[in-house]
Amino acid sequence: MALKIDHIGLSVENLDAQINSYEQALGMNVTKEFSVEERPIRAAFLSGNGFVLELLERPGSSARPVVSSPAEAVLARGFGHVCLRVTKLDALHRDLVRAEASEIMAPQGAPEEHVRMSFVEGPEKNLIELLDYESPL
Repeated sequence: MALKIDHIGLSVENLDAQINSYEQALGMNVTKEFSVEERPIRAAFLSGNGFVLELLERPGSSARPVVSSPAEAVLARGFGHVCLRVTKLDALHRDLVRAEASEIMAPQGAPEEHVRMSFVEGPEKNLIELLDYESPL
């Protein structure tokens, strides 16, 4: 059996604003938009840099608790963050903060040797980890 992650689903408050944010900050592109009227849900798939992100907007959704650190995020069960393997960590981290993300952890060495990491919180409080390995992607 072969397995691989197909996409990551992310609940958002404002679909249009988040599409714009992910297009601008990460260079992703919308590949499909759809709605499920009986729920009601609006959604979009964005693709870029080797992964697919599904953004889902549903009226009445609530935000995750605000966290001050990655360690605090682990106190809530379920998906705590999305991790992106990147190159040029410092520049991307800086660009995300300029594009409305909040810095949670500045770029620094990771517990794993030869890896640098940082964390940002997106405009809708989703935690994003960035990892930069010395080896190529």
